[in-house]
Amino acid sequence: MIPILRRSIPAALVAGLLPLLGLARPARLTAQDVMGEWVMLVQGNDGIAITFRPAEGGRVTGVMAAAGRTLPLNGKVTGSRVSFVVASADGQQFAGDAALQGDQLGVTFHAPGQPDEHYVLTRRGSGWSDATPLARRWTALLAGRTVSYTDRTDGGPAGGAATTHVFTFCANGTGAAEKNTVLSVYTPGAGGSQTAKQSMRFTWRAITRGQEIAVALTGEDGSRTQVAVTGGEGGVVTLGDKAMRLHDAGARCR
Repeated sequence: MIPILRRSIPAALVAGLLPLLGLARPARLTAQDVMGEWVMLVQGNDGIAITFRPAEGGRVTGVMAAAGRTLPLNGKVTGSRVSFVVASADGQQFAGDAALQGDQLGVTFHAPGQPDEHYVLTRRGSGWSDATPLARRWTALLAGRTVSYTDRTDGGPAGGAATTHVFTFCANGTGAAEKNTVLSVYTPGAGGSQTAKQSMRFTWRAITRGQEIAVALTGEDGSRTQVAVTGGEGGVVTLGDKAMRLHDAGARCR
């Protein structure tokens, strides 16, 4: 892990994940699109803060603040991404690139001999935030819990399929999505079933914008998905359009 980030971001927030689906196709950027201050909040405080300022010729300047230090950066907008270099006080440099993901900014840092590190930042003062009282209430509600739902397909006399989706939200900001499908086939005089399992790890945050509430799931390559969440009364929440009951995650989070 890049040293200045190691002191600023808990290890649980950079856990490995499979890529998540559902991202919009990247659009071309201008320096004006990314200007301003972007922050990633950790327990209500700034974990990383990046400020971009537009310069001539599609270039950007700015600073990155992390672990109590503020470092200069310089970069350029190319296509759908901003590529930049951060200079540390000891003369070393590391590179980064950023792309808009809806109203958030996905940032990837690169350093020689180190694995890439991926974060999602929110523009300060607007958009979604995990630092509001409502977001903290939903974080407390979901932490250490699982939810699940099952989709069934009726194939009539020939069989059918049942797919169960289980989502786990651990208190340390990590989680998992599991998908278990059982396909049943019946033929005259015989029958059988086949099971397929898939799983992926993610990091999660409860976020709000006004009275809107969502859960943001982030993959290690910067891919992400954001799902609306409502309810909470009686131990039942609705993720997207699926109503699910909360259960204790138990060993899934140990």
